[in-house]
Amino acid sequence: MPDIKNINNSLKVDNSFDVWKLWELNDTAILRINLESGTTLDAHINDQTVVFYVLQGSGELTIDEDTFLLNVNDSIEVEKGSTRSWKVINDDNLELLVVKFL
Repeated sequence: MPDIKNINNSLKVDNSFDVWKLWELNDTAILRINLESGTTLDAHINDQTVVFYVLQGSGELTIDEDTFLLNVNDSIEVEKGSTRSWKVINDDNLELLVVKFL
């Protein structure tokens, strides 16, 4: 029988931000990130390719030297080894669905 996952029965993976790992299957993980208005995530490099999908709000995603404005229903791929950072740009929280290819 399939499991139903939500933030109440999933692993919180970051105590400084609202980040929950909903699923990890084979070589893919699915996370939910909620960033409060005014939040900035510093530039960092991950060793996985990631796809971000915006569920709510708007944000600026900088990948290496390029900055992108993402709004509700936008998605973008960030290749492994790229430097990336986020900035929430309006009064709403930025809620993201994240697919990591491990």
